[in-house]
Amino acid sequence: MFNDIVPLSKRDWKAVTYDYQAIVGATDGRECLVCLTDRQIMWLMANVIYMRWTTRWRNLSVDAQILGDMADDLEDRLMHCLDFSTSQVAYIYSQQVTADLDGMQARYDAGGIPGLNPDSPTDNFDGDASPDREGALCTASTLYVRSYIDDWLARAQGVSGLIVAIQTVTSVLSPAGGVIAGVVLSGLAYVTQVAVDAMSDDAAIDDVICCLRDGLRGKPISDANFAIALDNCNFAVGSNRAIIRDIIASDLSQFANYLSFVDSLGWAYVLAQAGTVLCACPPSPETVTVTFDSLSGAQYVLFFEPGEIIDVIEPLTPQDGFGDPAPSARTASGFSDPTTNAIALRVRIKLPQPRTVTNLQMYFYYINPDRPLLTRSFRLLDADNNVLASTFVTNNATRDAWKLQTTTATANNVTYIECHVAVGIPIGGTLATYSVWIDNISFDLS
Repeated sequence: MFNDIVPLSKRDWKAVTYDYQAIVGATDGRECLVCLTDRQIMWLMANVIYMRWTTRWRNLSVDAQILGDMADDLEDRLMHCLDFSTSQVAYIYSQQVTADLDGMQARYDAGGIPGLNPDSPTDNFDGDASPDREGALCTASTLYVRSYIDDWLARAQGVSGLIVAIQTVTSVLSPAGGVIAGVVLSGLAYVTQVAVDAMSDDAAIDDVICCLRDGLRGKPISDANFAIALDNCNFAVGSNRAIIRDIIASDLSQFANYLSFVDSLGWAYVLAQAGTVLCACPPSPETVTVTFDSLSGAQYVLFFEPGEIIDVIEPLTPQDGFGDPAPSARTASGFSDPTTNAIALRVRIKLPQPRTVTNLQMYFYYINPDRPLLTRSFRLLDADNNVLASTFVTNNATRDAWKLQTTTATANNVTYIECHVAVGIPIGGTLATYSVWIDNISFDLS
């Protein structure tokens, strides 16, 4: 037997009692599959004897006979454990995956993406690019890649004699609901020990996840776009990142995997709205181009230096015989007091919220027959108008052609972006001859 009755000889011994209503009365008796080791089974068996004693129960509503029958049943179940082989467990898992994928296909056939999951976006993979939709895309990318790798490793162990350390992704993915169903087919052609070893490189896996996310950002939802989402990762040939990318990319064309991913976008969106996002990727820069067509737009507020006279012209009026530099562009030209011997145009952009600004550039044009010095400057400012970064360029620039001016200025927590162009006017110059235009300003936000 697992236990003996020993006379009480120590004063530190304590009896344990059980609340019958809390344990038995509050449960429905449904059967469950529970995973226990043989050691854990023996441990429980050794304690069943106490459950037979009515003196160990509180709130007991049955007699000793029924209590003994319940204990007998518990011992019998502990001694007759269901012992699944590895192949049986794999079969059960495979059947569940098939059922999940069949259900997704049926819902999609009946109602398209809204029928598949009403919380999934129907336009782009990142929907309206709101923070919650961006978070959902990254979470879904994480779920897909990690789930695929877990399944691939399990199958790799089954089709080869390789040493496979099966990863447990449940702890990684549990905040987002665990693994998702998918199809591993073409990826099995890549089973080698090198590939198996690559799958344990967490940093490489995260980079593949981020490449998948970036490959889908802003792209219309379609199985064709999903199939090529990992085509532009640019990982070094032979690296763990490239190996993982090649394996996962080989099955992106499976329509079932596309449906599974789109379905997970919906569930991930619900989680993101509740504050749960599973993402190891840095925010992707958002490239913004502000033209004077967007003067009335609400997202980016443009205004000019006080005191300047600004004309918004569409199309640009030809001046001084040089023709129209950009007949399809809405542009702005402006000038300060002619007594300063310069015309200048300063454009100030207010961002909706503080962001990191990089890759700032300006597309401008000027007319000046005397080719004076041309000044271009950029400033990045915070919400209190403190200058965070600035650059200043003065030289004899080529006139009468659109030019692109870039800057190395970059900063975090930027609220205002300023771009300035000024052209010197010789004594006696006329405003009709000397003009400045800024067509657009572009920058990356992250």
